[in-house]
Amino acid sequence: MDSRTDKKTPEDLSVCRKSDTAEHFRFSDEGEPCDDARSANFIDDLTPVKENVSMEKTSLTIPGISCAHCVMTIKNELSEIEGVKNVEGRAETKNIVVTWESPATLEKIRKTLDDINYPAT
Repeated sequence: MDSRTDKKTPEDLSVCRKSDTAEHFRFSDEGEPCDDARSANFIDDLTPVKENVSMEKTSLTIPGISCAHCVMTIKNELSEIEGVKNVEGRAETKNIVVTWESPATLEKIRKTLDDINYPAT
């Protein structure tokens, strides 16, 4: 389509989703945010794929960390949990920081750490 004012159809749009801030609709084929989907003449029955997303972040102390290999093992294992977005850690501080969204939970993260013999205190 040449004009943003033309009526869009589902065939014109490859993906409809809310951005992480949940304030804009973004269409992947155009990549331009729109503050109000209705004012941009998008059809009424398009719904976002993702609902409001609440990211959480926590810092955990892992006494069993002794080297960079330990940190890498923890990063790899926690990254396998659906919803975990980022894992950072330092062997020197025996600390990791995990950022996640649903369906991941702090309980799932702690259970995984226990399962791989790196329990958090």
